[in-house]
Amino acid sequence: MEAKKFSKKLLYFNPSYNSWRYDEEHMHYYLVVSIVSMNSGMILYEGFYSLYLRLQAVYIVYLGLKDVQDHILTSSYHLNLLSSVFQRKEDAKQSMVYSYKHSFSGFSAKMNSTQAATLAEMEGVISVFKSRILRLHTTRSWDFMGLNLNPTAEQSNRLQLNHGDNTIVGLFDTGIWPESKSFHEEPNMHPIPRTWKGKCVKGQDFNPKTACNLKLVGARYYLKGYEQEHGTLNTSETPEYRSPRDAIGHGTHTASIAVGSTVKAASFFGFGQGTARGGAPRARLAVYKVCWEDGKCSEADILAAFDEAISDGVDVISASFGSSPPLVPFYNSSTDIGSFHAMQKGISVIFSAGNNGPDPSVVQNVAPWSTCVGASSIDRNFPTRVLVDNSLSFTGESFNTELIEAKLVVARRYFRGGICKMDKWRNKSATGAVILCFSIQGPVEIEDAEVAVWLANATGLIFVNSPTRQYVEVDIIPTIRIDMIQGTKLNNYLSQSTILAAWPPGISPTSTDIDQRSVEWNFQSGTSMSCPHVSGVVALLKSVHPDWSPAAIKSALMTTAYKTDTNRDTILSGGTNEDSSPFDIGAGHLNPLKAMDPGLVYDMKADDYILFLCNNGYTKDQIKRITGTTVTCPKEHTSNANLNYPSITVSSLQSTMTVKRTVRHVGYKKTSIYFASIVSPNGVEVTVWPRILFFSYFSDKSSYYVTLKPQKLSQGRYDYGEIIWSDGFHTVRSPVVVCVDTATLASG
Repeated sequence: MEAKKFSKKLLYFNPSYNSWRYDEEHMHYYLVVSIVSMNSGMILYEGFYSLYLRLQAVYIVYLGLKDVQDHILTSSYHLNLLSSVFQRKEDAKQSMVYSYKHSFSGFSAKMNSTQAATLAEMEGVISVFKSRILRLHTTRSWDFMGLNLNPTAEQSNRLQLNHGDNTIVGLFDTGIWPESKSFHEEPNMHPIPRTWKGKCVKGQDFNPKTACNLKLVGARYYLKGYEQEHGTLNTSETPEYRSPRDAIGHGTHTASIAVGSTVKAASFFGFGQGTARGGAPRARLAVYKVCWEDGKCSEADILAAFDEAISDGVDVISASFGSSPPLVPFYNSSTDIGSFHAMQKGISVIFSAGNNGPDPSVVQNVAPWSTCVGASSIDRNFPTRVLVDNSLSFTGESFNTELIEAKLVVARRYFRGGICKMDKWRNKSATGAVILCFSIQGPVEIEDAEVAVWLANATGLIFVNSPTRQYVEVDIIPTIRIDMIQGTKLNNYLSQSTILAAWPPGISPTSTDIDQRSVEWNFQSGTSMSCPHVSGVVALLKSVHPDWSPAAIKSALMTTAYKTDTNRDTILSGGTNEDSSPFDIGAGHLNPLKAMDPGLVYDMKADDYILFLCNNGYTKDQIKRITGTTVTCPKEHTSNANLNYPSITVSSLQSTMTVKRTVRHVGYKKTSIYFASIVSPNGVEVTVWPRILFFSYFSDKSSYYVTLKPQKLSQGRYDYGEIIWSDGFHTVRSPVVVCVDTATLASG
């Protein structure tokens, strides 16, 4: 009911009559008002006023595997289902954001919590959840991992340059800058694989005829979910493009790392000089822009990208985003749902682990059917010398390209308490000065210190941080990083007296308004950059072994990873000087050449995850809708340790238990014998039976059993070991992680 119109001079709202009322029929809130004459005091009208309290949000309704292949029928079913919670079908149409109809079944729509709850109770609906906003998480790195452009005699196969033509990598990110040299066609590229069904769509400053080629074979963008959350994208006031074009730089950077073409003489103002290329330079790229200004990615958009990418025919999906813990159930996560259905189609999905480490329990994207990638450093640094009074010399790291002569001063001269933050600035100009700032004073992050020192108009910054947290990045002001020991010496003296890849030239290397520089190459770090490294290697693996499943590829990566650095020293845990454990580095550091020929793989198909789904609370009806397979879950909860995973993890070992593993022989020699060796976790007796595995032309699979027996009294203590199978040439290593929890039983 709408309010009657009266002259503004004759009416006012009487507060004594005001109240909110809920309209059950339309599921809206209205304000009940009285309209009173100012002259006589008579009530001229009393009723609902057309004020609407917005309590709606975008919800995702997940329905599992498609029942029918007809896209039109699937979309029609989605609309009918949504219409059941609206008064009119037309309202349901306007509410619909996406219909996921290509690779799995579901939809996203704007509705209130009552409507969402009603849908969640309907038959055939697996889950209904709010669409969250997820956040975004080189010339030397490939040589560091053993993929050399000029291989030695032992590396006779020029893997990067000879393989990948038949593989398409789908990148979910902020879009692409197609003019970058990293996305030009490689010489003698074959025609686009016939399996490709995707599109290169037109948009703002993005012409498919000139942007896409034999390298960049597809480009789409998804904006509906983002706009429902944040309003219409204002491209006139915001540096964004209503198209697949990248306005942030993150997508261009990650894409070039994964599959960038070979580009000679790449550098960042002379730093990192060399030949830039991706992990699979000959592989094809399909871009799915799902992340927008400030690196925000709507789950509704992400799920739409999964739906179309799977149908388009990608072979690998690379996604460098996620949501901070606590983690949600798998059936309430767009990334877990999308990656599961991708796995069903044989598509490997690679996620970044997030950048919240090195603290424990902060890893994101942990579904077992996808691959989760952490970040590490490489054997590259950018030494810069600091000379004080021609008598005292220090060596730090920076990207500074010019000789700087300035006065070195301590932070407290310009910042209260010596804390290098904007709100601590004393409003004194630091022109001609280089300011010494300590991370532990505040504490303060280097990005905050840079802005603060820039605000003070300083010439440069020397930033002191822990030696375990030293990594160089692009800065808005000349910045040198030194460790705490050097910083302390420098402070006492005064008291007495990452990775190179493509970048959009229209975006400053630091992505700030302060920075007016234009570059074609840039350094960035974090798991967002490690994720496409793995994606590029996976593209090569898919090209060399097109019949391998996502699980086999993941197994090859994990079992051949190494635990030591290039000097054969144990890799240190991030933020410490301690040896790392599987909780710090997972399976280890990527070894692409070994992964191409792993010897044995732990393989799994979609149906093999059924026990895992049962253990995580799915009903048999839900599992049937997700997998398309009729199942019966065990009446009693069983351990996920029996999932045929390349590692073994037991989260609570209270008594002797046995787990099973099955390996498949994929070596070039059909006949082979593998012997087991064991490193037992502290306080755990580990027995493997049989200790010898035989493979032949007639039998390429073999199973073994691992018995774990606690040998100590402990309460919640994790210990680490490993099981290694070797035939004298291949080394197949599986981490073993066990939490012995026997103290509780003993005390009971």
